[in-house]
Amino acid sequence: MIILAAVVVLICAWSGTAMFRAGRLTWRNLPCPAWLTRPNPAVSKGLQQGIVRALVPEAVFLWLVSCLILAVDFLGLAGESANKHGWGTTVLMIFLVAILVGTAVSGLLVGVIVTLNRPRFLVPPQFRDQLGSLAEDRRERRRA
Repeated sequence: MIILAAVVVLICAWSGTAMFRAGRLTWRNLPCPAWLTRPNPAVSKGLQQGIVRALVPEAVFLWLVSCLILAVDFLGLAGESANKHGWGTTVLMIFLVAILVGTAVSGLLVGVIVTLNRPRFLVPPQFRDQLGSLAEDRRERRRA
């Protein structure tokens, strides 16, 4: 089980790093990597633009998910080895709650940025005048 958790943590951390690097390019008004701008028939145009807008919060979310998995694994190992609650387990529980709150907040921010394009200060400057994916999809439905 610990090997599976380690693989998931590595995938989340690597994906978060790739998204952060791409997000840094969008904040500097440089072209995004091709894997982000390639048209995807499974997602609407508005949703794809929203995903590009929210790259940095998505990266933070993935990093926090990997930290959350590590903290839960370490808490399980600490509980099995000690069979009592000491300072280490208490500190790890506080750390786990902080990471859980951060993960929930960053996940909500990603959803709000993708769908509503708000809050503006977390959206790259060149994308602040775009509509959110909900309004963009509604506009496309009215045209059709």
